Amino acid sequence: MIMKQFQLALCASLLFATALFAAEEPFSPYAPGERARVVVVEDPRTIVDLKVDAAAVRSLVDRGMLTWTGEEQVGAAWRKVVHTNDVVGIKVHSAPGRLAGTRPAVVAGIVSGLLRP
Repeated sequence: MIMKQFQLALCASLLFATALFAAEEPFSPYAPGERARVVVVEDPRTIVDLKVDAAAVRSLVDRGMLTWTGEEQVGAAWRKVVHTNDVVGIKVHSAPGRLAGTRPAVVAGIVSGLLRP
C-alpha cells in the first residue's frame, strides 16, 4: 500500500513539473516575428593540405560579419553585435582533437574583429 501511494505521489509530481515547464515560453534571442539569419562564407585558401591559413580565416570571419550586419567597416560590424562594455566568452570545442572542433585561427579571427576600432 505504501509503495502504491509513493508511485501515485511520484506520478503527480512528474505531471505537475511537466505542466509547469510546458507552460513556459521557449527562449529565443530574437524579438517576436524576427527571423534568424545565416551567412555562409567560403574560401578554398583557408585550409590547404590540412594547414590553416590564419590570414584567410580572419578575412573570412570579417567578410561574414560585414555581410551579416550590412556594415562597411569590420569594427562597426562587431559593435553592432557586441558593445564595448560587454563581456564576451568564446566557447572552444577541443575534444575532437587537432583536425576537428574549434580551430584556433577562427578564435583568433573573432578576437581580431572584436578588437578593431
